[in-house]
Amino acid sequence: MFKATLRNAYLKKRLALPQEEFDKRAIEMTEKLYARILELKIQDVFIFLPIDKKREFDCRPLAHKLWEVGITTHVPVSDFSTKSMKFARFGMSTSLIEKRYGIIEPVEPSYEEVEQAIVVTPLLIADSKLNRVGYGVGFYDRFFNNHNDLYKIG
Repeated sequence: MFKATLRNAYLKKRLALPQEEFDKRAIEMTEKLYARILELKIQDVFIFLPIDKKREFDCRPLAHKLWEVGITTHVPVSDFSTKSMKFARFGMSTSLIEKRYGIIEPVEPSYEEVEQAIVVTPLLIADSKLNRVGYGVGFYDRFFNNHNDLYKIG
């Protein structure tokens, strides 16, 4: 129950953040993520698309910067029947649709094998051991259990 309490408290804090401060932090995060990704010299980056009602950070400006330097981006596609997700290629011409719970996904996902990638994960808060606290469904937890060799940024 402790995670549920943290989840609710930090979602309320995010939603209460003034728009100007939220925008300023989003620009700072985009710049820091971009710099770190370039340092790591990895050509595939798994990002997420924001759930607007949760006021999530929008990775699309980051994706545009990455495309300019030839880095490929991918976004999650969730399967609620198996509670699993895969990452589909995401580019400038990818058509998107809002699905269950406000999750935005490609209309026609295209998958490809990726040997090495950076995963930018959504989170509300991280604990002192850097474990992420998301929304409690566990999609990312299950994904990371099967892909523990990927570089994670939250």
